[in-house]
Amino acid sequence: MGVTLVRVEPEIVVATMQVRSDLCTSGRILHGGAHMAVADTLGAVGTLVNLAQGKRTTTVESSTKFIAGAKEGSTV
Repeated sequence: MGVTLVRVEPEIVVATMQVRSDLCTSGRILHGGAHMAVADTLGAVGTLVNLAQGKRTTTVESSTKFIAGAKEGSTV
């Protein structure tokens, strides 16, 4: 998807992604599924850097609320 990890530490995970046309829906706005894929991935990265050796994890539930769309060409 083009996600770039900028900072990964136990207390913070920062990443960026360019909003491209292949990730957009009508109106050239980032598709909610793409947004959630990024969020889920960053949640997993944050979990893994904090997970004790030999332990496992899984996502039980994930939801989001959008207040504005990310336009094609922007960076999220």
